[in-house]
Amino acid sequence: MIGMGHIEMMEEGTVLIGLAGEKIVNNFRFYAVFKDDEEHVVYNGTEEIGSITTVPPPGYCFTLAGKLWKIEEVDTRHKAVYVKSSRGKVDTLWLGAGGDVHTRIMAKIREVLGSTVLYPYLAPSAAARLERARRLAKESGLLTREVLPAGGDSMFILPWAGSRQFRTLERLLKNNLKGRLGLRSIVPMEPYYMVVAGRTDPETLEEEIIAESTAATDPLSLLGPDEAPYLGKYDEFIPHDLLRKAFSLDGLDVPGLLSVLKKWQRGQ
Repeated sequence: MIGMGHIEMMEEGTVLIGLAGEKIVNNFRFYAVFKDDEEHVVYNGTEEIGSITTVPPPGYCFTLAGKLWKIEEVDTRHKAVYVKSSRGKVDTLWLGAGGDVHTRIMAKIREVLGSTVLYPYLAPSAAARLERARRLAKESGLLTREVLPAGGDSMFILPWAGSRQFRTLERLLKNNLKGRLGLRSIVPMEPYYMVVAGRTDPETLEEEIIAESTAATDPLSLLGPDEAPYLGKYDEFIPHDLLRKAFSLDGLDVPGLLSVLKKWQRGQ
């Protein structure tokens, strides 16, 4: 913080707000507990495309102005995002921020889809939609298999896991298995399913996921070398290594993923 000018240390040991720190604290937004949405201008080169309030980390893709863009750089100081056009299938997709979903919620969704219970409080249209969803779930086999063929060289992965476990599995695939299995794309729809494509088959993919997760005891090993997402209000002021450690502990869950994968093996 001294190096960044946020604080200054006097000779007698007194700590004062530094020049850079003064600019931060002398703002009405500083004392709010939660991070408010601030617009970031999106640039493709020097061309201004538009603005967004939820900023993806570098390497992720999002849609704006009817096109798909991949994040190249995020300038938090000047509230600017630099992107390049992305075509075809990509290995990441940013769908916006939101609260985490617990594994118990996903387990309940699976239970409802596999049940025949009728809920009298549902409107007729909602009851009909639930019936269609149950029929699709039964016919597709998504309640009995976690990795399903999706046509061509594509596959669906339905982990039936919460957000933290889902993110752990996503990074295990991207950073540990993608090259080995020849996966050309991994598109996550957190926390519901992923679409994976590449030179492998559902059985092999499932076996490799289970084997690799057993060996991955350190959540930091699942992160990319430069991956340190900004999740908190003042994360931009946190040292890179500490931010990575915080995300690995708060955003991922290796033991939770192992628990989910044990259910895969038991066919639950």
